[in-house]
Amino acid sequence: MEAENLLQALAKFSDDFQVPMGIEWQLSNVSYKPVRLQWENTTALQILKDTVAVEPGYTISLGSGVIHISRITIFDDRRNFLNIPINDFELSSEYVFHANNRLRKLVVELANPAFPKNEAGCAGSFGVGSGDQKASFHLRNIVVRDILDKFVTSAGFNIWLVTFPELPAITEKDFFKSISIFSPGLPSSELPAWDLLLPGYDPVRRQMGVGWKQGLWRSGS
Repeated sequence: MEAENLLQALAKFSDDFQVPMGIEWQLSNVSYKPVRLQWENTTALQILKDTVAVEPGYTISLGSGVIHISRITIFDDRRNFLNIPINDFELSSEYVFHANNRLRKLVVELANPAFPKNEAGCAGSFGVGSGDQKASFHLRNIVVRDILDKFVTSAGFNIWLVTFPELPAITEKDFFKSISIFSPGLPSSELPAWDLLLPGYDPVRRQMGVGWKQGLWRSGS
């Protein structure tokens, strides 16, 4: 496998093995380590473990059918908005993209309620018709992370991506802010935000990947 950094490698892995992922990524001014790995007679799990080990400080865990890759110092932190408890969240034949925006509005209200909100604000993802699907489910007594897991297993997305700044920015309710790679200009009052990615999308170059299918990326093609 060849990739510019761990984030790109994870996107390639998720696409090639059709594995849904939730990634909690932290930006850094220090250059990320490139991924240059080869395997013989191995397993997908070992490939994933070796890949994550390239960038110290990240850990692997399993959610509801979704593999989580996150910074060890952020995952369980009470200031991580992904750990906010939600009593009830329901979709009834609703596009996941629309439900995702409903969830983001709810999270902003809970984590960052200090300022009047711009109703036109929209977290990043691809619009309806670009991999999105209608879904119906009802979740109770969960956290935000669980709802995002359900989004990527219910529609045509394969990754939810939360991007934290290198230096933690805190909301009025003492939660970490995060940004959207699709809408980096969202005002502070509209954070935290996140993104839903389609299979084959490169979150580093911010374009659809080329030559990712059928294992071609393993040789750097």
